[in-house]
Amino acid sequence: MIKKSKRQIKNIIFDADGTLLDTNYNYVELYHKAYRRFGWDIARYRIHRLVGMGHDKAIPIVTSPTWYRKNREVFENYAGGLYRRRYLKEARLFPSALELCKRLRREGYTLALASSSPSKTVKHYLSLFKNKNLFSYVTTFCDIENSKPEPDAFLAVLSQGRLKKKETVVIGDSIWDMKAARQAGLRAIGFLSGGCFSEGELIKEGALEVYLDPADFLKNISGSFVSQKVS
Repeated sequence: MIKKSKRQIKNIIFDADGTLLDTNYNYVELYHKAYRRFGWDIARYRIHRLVGMGHDKAIPIVTSPTWYRKNREVFENYAGGLYRRRYLKEARLFPSALELCKRLRREGYTLALASSSPSKTVKHYLSLFKNKNLFSYVTTFCDIENSKPEPDAFLAVLSQGRLKKKETVVIGDSIWDMKAARQAGLRAIGFLSGGCFSEGELIKEGALEVYLDPADFLKNISGSFVSQKVS
């Protein structure tokens, strides 16, 4: 009997913002307004470079740790409320993001979503996919102790699904995703769709492959290591 070859990669953990959803620039504008509201004139490029990092880590970097400790609750309440009122409704999937996820599910991959956004935000994101069965596992900022670039979000997915590291790959748009994946012992693929980090930066932090966006990955997935089979 001829032994059939199987794919080594069986599970794919997606980041949300900037990877499947075109939301990074919304966050830049959100935090630019929020910082100014609290007396901080922070250039947009500095905010952009930190999108994808947990807000609990990004905010004290551009303000100060002391200020953040004193003002964390009021600032996060203001920023969160502004995002829900003004920007959440503008969240859109990248072209072909839905098609990519549907194809991966048809081909037998288990999909997960690991986001640094709050659970209410991620719940809205999931509604945009119009298919409750696409993602078998979901983690949000509310489910973990340490946000990206710490590996907690990815480790939580592995724990939820009892997934094997050697069978799992992370896909994200930022160096924070790559750092977190590396710390979790997972291989990673980078997307340039977040608009901030270059191919070289993503590779330096651990990305084995880099694609423009979900559409580019969908077009070229047959040549990716996620599709390779082993005897």
